[in-house]
Amino acid sequence: MFDVFESLPNSDWFPEPFDEMKKVAICKLSGHRASQYCDTAEEKYIQLAGLKTKPCPYHVLIHLNKDETYQVNSSCEDIGNITHKSWFVLPPLMSYYYKTKNPFYKPLPKFKPDCFGENAVSIEFIYPKENNTIFLPKDFDGKTNELILKIAHSKPEHIVYWSIDEQYMGSTKDIHEMSIIPTAGQHIITVADELGNQQKQAFTISL
Repeated sequence: MFDVFESLPNSDWFPEPFDEMKKVAICKLSGHRASQYCDTAEEKYIQLAGLKTKPCPYHVLIHLNKDETYQVNSSCEDIGNITHKSWFVLPPLMSYYYKTKNPFYKPLPKFKPDCFGENAVSIEFIYPKENNTIFLPKDFDGKTNELILKIAHSKPEHIVYWSIDEQYMGSTKDIHEMSIIPTAGQHIITVADELGNQQKQAFTISL
């Protein structure tokens, strides 16, 4: 095979189709076309069809106190003391996995406790996924292994209360994982935080 390659004439690589491409700013972190808030961008050629894609949705402008320790707004901070800064923000589930490979990822600072009108919260299931069928193996002693439930919460410092089939199982804070040994069949997990935000997930256990 190598003899065949050596017998081929030398030639240049395919020319780039610059007539069908345009150089634009690309966000280094997300790979999307850079938005006005992307502070880490580089110029790259993309296909013209790529101009129809939306700009980076993950860089947003946030408002911080002078020390940049809290998010603030005019209800809790003098306007003259508010600092405006671009921040790379991923949804909770994406953030959970992204942080395992990118230790320098910085989650959004908390809102200052006396701020009003900024209570948006997101809860997403990491495991199980919707309508998963899960097989629980047994160990050498014949005991069924535990199922580890996991969620991602946009404000992990909040307490989360867990129940399965309307039976309370316990609460978590900061790291939201719950170990259970469910019976065979269909189940519904319900998680609710201290602010009343709630999510449900259906799954099936096979033993």
